[in-house]
Amino acid sequence: MKNIAWGILMSCMLVGCTAPHYSVAVDLKDGVWRDTVMLPIDNNDTTTGRTLRLFFRCEADFREDSLQTTIAVTTPDSLRCEEPFMLRFRQEGSPAALQREIVVRYRSHVVFDRKGTYRLEIVPRREVEGIEAIGINIIKSE
Repeated sequence: MKNIAWGILMSCMLVGCTAPHYSVAVDLKDGVWRDTVMLPIDNNDTTTGRTLRLFFRCEADFREDSLQTTIAVTTPDSLRCEEPFMLRFRQEGSPAALQREIVVRYRSHVVFDRKGTYRLEIVPRREVEGIEAIGINIIKSE
């Protein structure tokens, strides 16, 4: 039984970015974003294009409309690219269950050309209150 459980766990880990949809998120302490958030992206597929969307789970009274950040991506072999990135939070009417999640497109048709774990680091240029979690959705581009 232990070997079966281990096999299932390893199979799930090996899927990584080979699945059509992959997400990873980090909860923030006390609903305040002040430090670097690191999101690991496991990749086994070096040919498929993907769309990267950042998502933010926010408190009900969150009212920010934009935020300057710095985003850095580090490849499995330690190459690093860093850039400023303006997050634009659109506050749109939506069903109550979805109101607290804001999605921001980061990149489209991205190909992770190396196998292994990429690190996406997002740093706010100022402290922001009202964000409970930050994550990334990686979706197969069409």
